[in-house]
Amino acid sequence: MNKKILFITPQFYGYWSLIKKGIERENCNVDVILYPSSWLYKVFSMVGIFEALKEEYVNLYFARKLKRLGDAYDIVFIIKPSSIPEDYMNAIKVRYGKAKFVAYYWDDVKFDLKSKEIASLFDKVLSYSLEDCKQYGYIYRPMFYNDMIDYQIKDKPIDLYYVGSYKKSRFQFLVKLKEKIDKKDINCRFILRCGWFLRLSIPKHFMYWSLFRNKNVPYEEMMKTLCLSKCSIEIPHPGQNGLTTRPIESLATHTKIITTNERIVTDPIYKPSNCWVIDIDNPSIDIEWLRIPFQELDGDNMHFYSLKQFVIDILK
Repeated sequence: MNKKILFITPQFYGYWSLIKKGIERENCNVDVILYPSSWLYKVFSMVGIFEALKEEYVNLYFARKLKRLGDAYDIVFIIKPSSIPEDYMNAIKVRYGKAKFVAYYWDDVKFDLKSKEIASLFDKVLSYSLEDCKQYGYIYRPMFYNDMIDYQIKDKPIDLYYVGSYKKSRFQFLVKLKEKIDKKDINCRFILRCGWFLRLSIPKHFMYWSLFRNKNVPYEEMMKTLCLSKCSIEIPHPGQNGLTTRPIESLATHTKIITTNERIVTDPIYKPSNCWVIDIDNPSIDIEWLRIPFQELDGDNMHFYSLKQFVIDILK
């Protein structure tokens, strides 16, 4: 395609480097701005009395970054543009007025009201939420699986796999589920990322000490474990409408998905033999369903969730 792309994204959006590689694979040149990402910004964010310093830091950050950018771009692609200060969003629009502006919303509008207000600034808005796309006219674009790696899928000795950050509701769900399946000869691997202070603060945590891990599970390790798992568990935030990355990554590794998100049944990804909607308050699993082999999606649907198609939807 030979286009020049300006890609602006939060650094904590962990998939930005994959998207950059996917864009470069399409013979495009990419300049990236990771907005604010330093330890100083994190300190200002954690301490409320530093709010004014945080705002000034962000202004200086963007002023410095803008000086280093090219003179022209074909496309300006911004993930979560609601996080960019209004003055700098306007400055980027003025400076690159001939470019096509594309936004990607990874959050529901109801959780990020500013995203609705600024949608008119963009020539195209992609959203992970099918419901928001129907309501606001955005283009449905869920997340992707990485199609640039060769997934080694052989035996799957793990029956149920979960990895995620600690929330009380998630911990309670996993405990209830574990208590129900412990006597059913099911091999589970549950991992909750949890700091030491929180881990030690609740007595019941000691009974399930093996669930906890202090650091994030690296992406490569998680994908390797998915390849070894018959089924993965997804516990999205309450009220979240769109798909998380977990069901999509599970496609690539031929791993079934158990989720508390009822909306999955309306998504093209849904196959009854692959997806099980579970009650977060009273979890139960049909063991026979767990034993049914994974059924792969047809070629077109499978391609829709690939990194390549994600990038094409940005560039086309």
